[in-house]
Amino acid sequence: MNIQELAVIKKHALPIKIFIFNDQGYGMIKQTQDDWLDSKYIASTEEGGLAITDNLRIANAYGIPTATINSHEEFHKINLALNNNKCIICNVNISPDHRITPKLTVGKRLEEI
Repeated sequence: MNIQELAVIKKHALPIKIFIFNDQGYGMIKQTQDDWLDSKYIASTEEGGLAITDNLRIANAYGIPTATINSHEEFHKINLALNNNKCIICNVNISPDHRITPKLTVGKRLEEI
């Protein structure tokens, strides 16, 4: 997503719902680094040199409402996003250690995920 897309959404009052699954880094890249690079997280975590963007502050700068979900107990906040007739950015905080499964591994067939 480009920051300019938020300006277009705001200007045209588009009722777009944006959900950010926020793992404080690049989880998919970390998963590859786990598989191929002995979990050396270079440029995929803040500790590895990645600058973490504060997406909610950017949304607020555009005047776009936000919601944050930090736990299963707060999942009811999703209704705030879905039942709103305006644009909203919903930040869903997930564990930095979350992994995607099943996944396709390089060199294996699709049937082997």
